[in-house]
Amino acid sequence: MSKTISFHNDTSWSRGHNIRDDRYTSNQEHIDKSLSKQNVIIRDVPVRQAYEEIFGQAVQEYNNRQTRKDRKIDCYYDKIKHDKRKHSVYKCIVQIGDKNDTGNSAELKKQRISADKKKSGDFLTSIRNNDPTKISWSAGLINSFNRNEEIKNTDETRIVVYRPFCKKHLAYTKEIIERPSKWNNIYPDANTQNLIICISGTGSKKGFSVIISDCIQDFQLLFNAQSFPLYIYEKKQSDSQLSLFVDETNTQPKYTRRDAITDGVTGVQKGVWRGSHQKGYILLHLCGIAE
Repeated sequence: MSKTISFHNDTSWSRGHNIRDDRYTSNQEHIDKSLSKQNVIIRDVPVRQAYEEIFGQAVQEYNNRQTRKDRKIDCYYDKIKHDKRKHSVYKCIVQIGDKNDTGNSAELKKQRISADKKKSGDFLTSIRNNDPTKISWSAGLINSFNRNEEIKNTDETRIVVYRPFCKKHLAYTKEIIERPSKWNNIYPDANTQNLIICISGTGSKKGFSVIISDCIQDFQLLFNAQSFPLYIYEKKQSDSQLSLFVDETNTQPKYTRRDAITDGVTGVQKGVWRGSHQKGYILLHLCGIAE
């Protein structure tokens, strides 16, 4: 069968890419590494060495004829490389045939890659434990499993109320808790004290409900729950982070606490309520009004 032949010249090049060095091509999906073994390298030398072999003798003869030192060439490769009007390397690509008669088109490569990923995904799905009483697979957890990433065991836990007056201990690691929402700013550690009003969201068929808790709340504690904390915690930069030396005996708080109830709410409360205007009491008062 007859084939076409085409030529392409370019000045952009990468020796590592051309010889299919894994350090350069490991993340390039368009390269089918199963075909790299078919490559034939006739000669491969660094560009600087090639310049010396090709132009070395001519440069030496040129330098011998110069009477002025400033006209002599120390390195012909560096001279060409730093000349903005020239290119140190020209790449020539010769293509015989095209994607339709070689069987290695980009579309076929994409299809093979997609098939390999699907085959791998189907196998991993078949071997993982899908018992919902053992584990709940989130999208992030599935990706970690497919990448064979180890989830390190930690002792960090949180108390969570998942139904009214029903609490449980929850393993609290970022690899497992995929979408913690704002809870890291409400309970940044297990010893943080806070109060949260929880009200039912819109669409509930059971009517409006409200409950207050002192721990993390499940989203469905009440129907599509909305939560309003007493405090917000923000991690602060300690003086030890600004120094070359870390004082391990430093017992200063790691978080800055600010009131979630604004001073504007406090001002309104003073106009309608004669009781205590501390923001903790205001939160309890608002919970009582909601009930």
